[in-house]
Amino acid sequence: MTRNHTPVEECMARNCYNQSMQADLARSAAAGIDYDREAHNPLLVRAVYGLRPPKMILLARNPIDRLFSAFHGYPHYHGKYGKNSAGFTAYVKEQ
Repeated sequence: MTRNHTPVEECMARNCYNQSMQADLARSAAAGIDYDREAHNPLLVRAVYGLRPPKMILLARNPIDRLFSAFHGYPHYHGKYGKNSAGFTAYVKEQ
């Protein structure tokens, strides 16, 4: 039995990458994120690794630090919750 093997870079260019980009665009629109102004992990990983996809990405971070960075890093949260400690507390409670 002969198996046809498609190289990873060809599959990424033809199928996976385009589908993931469309899904990323739709998800960011649903979340109210400006896709053109934000950094995107899949794009950053591809820029660094090129056609050599990494086997695994692991990021361990203090969850409160991450929430604090997100709250102050994305201006739409200030509009929704207010740019103060009460707003941050409300944001955390919804997570």
